[in-house]
Amino acid sequence: MWSHYRRIILAALGSVLILGGLSVSYWWYYQMAPVRRSLDPEWINSHSPQDYWQEVQSGIRRGTWNHDDGFTVGYYGDESWARWIMARVKPGDNMGCAYSLHHSATAMRYITNQDAGEDADGWLAWWRVNQDKTQIEWIAEGFRQRGLNVGVSPKPAQTEALLIFLAKPSMSGNTENYLKYNAFRWLRDSEFEPVEYVLSGSELSEEVKSGLREYAKLAGSFPRASRLGNLALAPGESSSAVEFSPPSIVTRRFQTTIGAMIWVPIVLGVVLMCLSLLGTARPKAPSPTS
Repeated sequence: MWSHYRRIILAALGSVLILGGLSVSYWWYYQMAPVRRSLDPEWINSHSPQDYWQEVQSGIRRGTWNHDDGFTVGYYGDESWARWIMARVKPGDNMGCAYSLHHSATAMRYITNQDAGEDADGWLAWWRVNQDKTQIEWIAEGFRQRGLNVGVSPKPAQTEALLIFLAKPSMSGNTENYLKYNAFRWLRDSEFEPVEYVLSGSELSEEVKSGLREYAKLAGSFPRASRLGNLALAPGESSSAVEFSPPSIVTRRFQTTIGAMIWVPIVLGVVLMCLSLLGTARPKAPSPTS
């Protein structure tokens, strides 16, 4: 009798261990695969910005919104991503750093050129009024609220005003940063040619010259051909001067631990399943006839 129960217990434990290992395998090799790539500096350096953005999107859609994904979605996302965010926030949520969708308010600022604060209540109120508009309308309205009527092909006076926006100093947390980004993007995607503008013969103010310099910096990070780019650096900051510590998820130790969590339960489960079968009673041989 005990042998029978022993086989059942071993088979059950083996099944649980195998299922546990397969669950970790699914989590690691499928759900977390885009995150592991988008957080790995070596992977980022060997892939295009388009590949990076694709991995960020895949990671989010598989259930993982990382801390900095809000900035990436803000830079690269369109109105469909605004709709994705607003479909997942609820009244009373904080859309800042502490929320599960980290910095989703920042993403909404960059996508829409609007500022409804850090709380979901403000954004939900804005969304009820503006959800049927296009991203172009959101951005244009954001400039109109500041006294600037922009067109798809900005006129000289509008171009100057957009360049002055770019001339404003950048500061961490300054809500003007999304205006600067959208001023740059509006010029860039309207096929603004800075060299032709400089050679047009118009007298350029110091603010406009500063804006042109800022445009050149942003154009390097967000080239027109790809419409994508690496995150913008603060003025004067050199990436080579910043000590970078890779996240633990891409370290060999972490990956070895995950590998052990996957394969040790599976191997132990298979061993236990085999042990449960070893005790199976064998049929008795027929007794010899007398």
